[in-house]
Amino acid sequence: MVAREVLVITNGYEAFPKQQPIKNPAKIKMLYAGVLSADRNPSIFWKVLENYLLDHPVVSEKFELILIGNIDPLILSQLKTCYLNEFLHFIPSMPHVQLQDYLFNADILLLVGVPGNKGVITGKFFEYLYLQKPIYSISPIASDVVAILNETQAGFNADYEDAEQLYYNLECIFEMVQNNSFTGNETKITNYSRKNLTSIIAGVLDAFFEKQHQ
Repeated sequence: MVAREVLVITNGYEAFPKQQPIKNPAKIKMLYAGVLSADRNPSIFWKVLENYLLDHPVVSEKFELILIGNIDPLILSQLKTCYLNEFLHFIPSMPHVQLQDYLFNADILLLVGVPGNKGVITGKFFEYLYLQKPIYSISPIASDVVAILNETQAGFNADYEDAEQLYYNLECIFEMVQNNSFTGNETKITNYSRKNLTSIIAGVLDAFFEKQHQ
């Protein structure tokens, strides 16, 4: 068997006009946007978040949990029958141009991966990167999402069932938000723009055809 060099190029984000966030110091908004099916329901996280807010009344006074998109009714039912209902704002799917307002005004971006599948990276993850806001990720450890998250210094990840790490990450991310101390690696994040990724593909193709004609 002849060894072949393999280059993996991920999906990326499509840049759109950035807005100046309307920051309300009296609010801390955690936002999830997209599809959230029952088989991806982060049940342990909801309980951890509930406990964290009960432990930190200063945060709970400001907190909002905003879910936008196609959220499974079982998840909404779970949230509406617990303490988190007090903080929950559910909004059905909307045009992306309208969603942008919510994305830019969010303080924390909630990402939920695919349990048991380390290679799946949702398109929403790259859009979150573009926004350069702290990402609270719930994804398999040692996954592609975690690798990119660490590379870009864009947030924190814990596995679905790791209650201790989920709680610790909440402490870290809320402290960052309240101190306005989050700084992702902008250079690394820019590498995941579709414009830059397309340039890489073009360079690979040019090198291939050049080699074929030698």
